[in-house]
Amino acid sequence: MIKRIKKVLFWAIAALLVAMIVYSLDYSFLKALILSGVIVAGAFLLSVLARCATSKAKERITKNTIFIAAAVVVSVIACLFFVDSIFEPREVLGPRILERTPRILVNPVFVLFVMSLLVIVDRVLDNSKREDDQNKEQRKTVKVLSRRKAIEVPIDSITYIESLDNIVFLHLADGRKIENKTPISKWQAILDSRFIRIHRAFLVNGDYVTSKTKETIIVSGEELPISRKNREG
Repeated sequence: MIKRIKKVLFWAIAALLVAMIVYSLDYSFLKALILSGVIVAGAFLLSVLARCATSKAKERITKNTIFIAAAVVVSVIACLFFVDSIFEPREVLGPRILERTPRILVNPVFVLFVMSLLVIVDRVLDNSKREDDQNKEQRKTVKVLSRRKAIEVPIDSITYIESLDNIVFLHLADGRKIENKTPISKWQAILDSRFIRIHRAFLVNGDYVTSKTKETIIVSGEELPISRKNREG
């Protein structure tokens, strides 16, 4: 969910920045937003295309990728002309619309540059998140500050984490409970994808889940509640 929110936020900010560039070309802000939406939509399609391209054999998709990317750019330019014409009086339409529309806005190099820049930033953000996830997966232990003492705890030994007001407990496979004050939300960010948030007070290690119902989950013999918010997962 957080990933989706960040992704939507990135493209929204991108649309706003592109709109500011278009606005500087003497367009109204509303028209600038619409034209920006066309460009950002094209960039989003290129980003999806780039993501698909990296997941397949290069020799199979190189020609198709170039062709589709070119088609996206041409389509975006055509849409820019179309949207621009909607806001113009009838006497300005036709060949004169070519003179009215700023050349830089329909310049293939400029349009491709803006879209490519957005795609590159999007891919960099995706790669950095992927590297962070890989680092989490490779980490074997985590340092816990418990009662002013630092303890190295094997991540594999954590069955679940419980939050009780300002105190958080790490429940271990050997039956021990380690007390600390690190918020459970921070533990969720620190630990790898095996750890699932089932309740505002519980973060469980999926490796220790033995059974699950709609309302509860059994972790190492202990029954824990699943909040309504998390029951769909």
